[in-house]
Amino acid sequence: MNNFLFCHLYTIGGIVYKFAEVMKMLVLNQELKELSCCSTQEERKSQHNDKGKLISRLNRIEGQIRGVKGLNERDVYFDDVLNQISAVQSALNSVGKMLLEELYRQEDSIG
Repeated sequence: MNNFLFCHLYTIGGIVYKFAEVMKMLVLNQELKELSCCSTQEERKSQHNDKGKLISRLNRIEGQIRGVKGLNERDVYFDDVLNQISAVQSALNSVGKMLLEELYRQEDSIG
């Protein structure tokens, strides 16, 4: 396997890994909510109902990842592939920031 192809596969693997990490965060958040319902303290709720917005962003990112894979399969020039990879990384960072902002808002409302 040539180095160029290996670098693309490695980068796509990293993007898929980040996507999986975001999904794990969502699952853990849900599990924490389920555990907190059994405690004697008041149940913590999200300050807003933007779950649809988050799912929409994750679906868009999933589509972008599939697009990057398609670009590689069609042997598109590497600059175009790298631009798309950069866009996916930026989108994942944006989702992470959104989740952190929500966490901070929830912590501020409790404390």
